[in-house]
Amino acid sequence: MELTKTERRQVKDIIRKGILRRCEEWLKETSELIAKPYDGEENAFDRCMEVTKRSRNYFKEAMRREDYYRNTMQLSGAGVLLAEGYLTVEDISELREEVQQAIKLWARMD
Repeated sequence: MELTKTERRQVKDIIRKGILRRCEEWLKETSELIAKPYDGEENAFDRCMEVTKRSRNYFKEAMRREDYYRNTMQLSGAGVLLAEGYLTVEDISELREEVQQAIKLWARMD
């Protein structure tokens, strides 16, 4: 499906919204991990290493999600974010019906 220039801009804004929601979720998870009291044998170094590991994994994920902004991946990227729950059907409701259906198809919501 070919998107108009305006639709590409709208989908990019929608993708940005989904990526920001994922970022907020990651920040919350990381803050909770940092604030959690140490248990048993765990110490500050162990916690630091866990935060580092999670950060590295998140940044790899974030770099993959940056590809969603490419024109060829916008519909599939929005579909993935919709399937993962970072976007809602309401988020895509401003798009024309065909574009909504294409995103839902990628999200396997048909």
